[in-house]
Amino acid sequence: MSNLRCTVRQTLVNEIAHLTAHMCSVRLMHLLACQLAALQLCCSLQVNVVYKFGGSSVRDAERMREVADIICSFPENLPCVVLSAMGKTTNMLLECGELALCTSIDKIPSLKPLETIRDLHLSTCQVLGVEPAVQAEVEQLLSNLQQLLIGISIMQDLTNRARDSLVSFGERMSTRIFASYLRQHGVPAQQFDAPEIGVTTTDDFGNADIIYEQTLPAVRAALRQQPGGPRQVQVVTGFLGKAMLSSAITTLGRGGSDLTATLIGAALELKEVQVR
Repeated sequence: MSNLRCTVRQTLVNEIAHLTAHMCSVRLMHLLACQLAALQLCCSLQVNVVYKFGGSSVRDAERMREVADIICSFPENLPCVVLSAMGKTTNMLLECGELALCTSIDKIPSLKPLETIRDLHLSTCQVLGVEPAVQAEVEQLLSNLQQLLIGISIMQDLTNRARDSLVSFGERMSTRIFASYLRQHGVPAQQFDAPEIGVTTTDDFGNADIIYEQTLPAVRAALRQQPGGPRQVQVVTGFLGKAMLSSAITTLGRGGSDLTATLIGAALELKEVQVR
């Protein structure tokens, strides 16, 4: 019986060792893929494909890793990546706005959806090991979000303009986290807020129209890889634009991130835009 127990114990030890080795191997393969991708990026002079990933594709740290794996699986491409907000963040931001109308100032920080948003993004930063500077940016965005909600509570008014500003925090955080994760694993990457690269719209908050004659040349110039510079994966916020008259943040309505990806493809005169 003693010999049998020893045999069983050794078998378990061997299985655990094999499983651990396999897990380490998978992780190393992921890191190697990213390193190879970083080297291969130098071979493609300009962006040649746009990938768009929706909220369910980047809903947590694990799904963000999977998106990175997809990008690394095609090292011959130099992509521009358009991201939505993480999971249900947009819905939770809208809920925060409505709750702020009936919540006292001192209770704004403890709004349940705000706490969920804060926990999701800060825990994702920790799990993915983002750069300290990016962690600080995300924390600052969360602070700005809370201040906006306090303002809504004080004014007792949630205008369409304020609502667009409110929901913009989701994409602005997800893209910063994802770009940092790529850089931390050897893939050159740069984050862009769509309003800051020339996505110009009408002032119809909540469902703005893109002004293409201004947007297309501006986006083309902003996302053009500089000759002699490092080839970088560009990570762009979906869904957002800048109002032509007021310069405030606008949103593009339902399917806005798909539209962002399509207009970037048009601006860069690409043959392929992949919506996932």
